[in-house]
Amino acid sequence: MNKDFRVAVGFPSHPKTLKLIRRCGAEAFVCLMRIWSYVAQNKPDGRLTGVDADDIEIASGWNGQCSTLLQALLDLRFIDVIDGV
Repeated sequence: MNKDFRVAVGFPSHPKTLKLIRRCGAEAFVCLMRIWSYVAQNKPDGRLTGVDADDIEIASGWNGQCSTLLQALLDLRFIDVIDGV
């Protein structure tokens, strides 16, 4: 299990980050950090095997409309589907 993960200093102002915030609100920024924290602790290889859309949004603390955050993360390629996972 990882004890930390690194985020580039330019991440908050990166165009992808700003698009995520425009689509889902400022809460999405914190939710993404929570997802990365969950992955670092529980899925250190980065593969979300056995994790569904609800699990991702629950781990993120997302309280918005179901699948809205996940769809934005997929569209912006914060999360990629590879071989169906």
